[in-house]
Amino acid sequence: MYLPRDEQRAHGAREEDLAARRMTPAWQAALGSAALRTRALFNAGRPLCDVFDGRLRYELRATWLGGTRILDRLAAIRFDVARRRPALGLRDAPWFAWKLLAWTSLGRRSLSVGGPRI
Repeated sequence: MYLPRDEQRAHGAREEDLAARRMTPAWQAALGSAALRTRALFNAGRPLCDVFDGRLRYELRATWLGGTRILDRLAAIRFDVARRRPALGLRDAPWFAWKLLAWTSLGRRSLSVGGPRI
């Protein structure tokens, strides 16, 4: 697992605990903080999924959906990755299909400033 040392230190998370597979409140806080920042970045980048045409558009949407699904699962287990590591599997396929079909664009034009859409 990669988490910046500054993030670890800010919450008092010790690498020894993680190496021993002890998920301490400090580690949960550090991972929660990183997940919150990651979710904000995903939300800020969501409009990029609509800038491109063709296959890339759907690949970006699927990547966005998969990333946010993992973030949801991390929050659901209170970031205790020592006991259970969230993953995506075949059971997620109907959810993915529905989300891809129901996708609505957010500000597609806002990212094509000054020129043609990419």
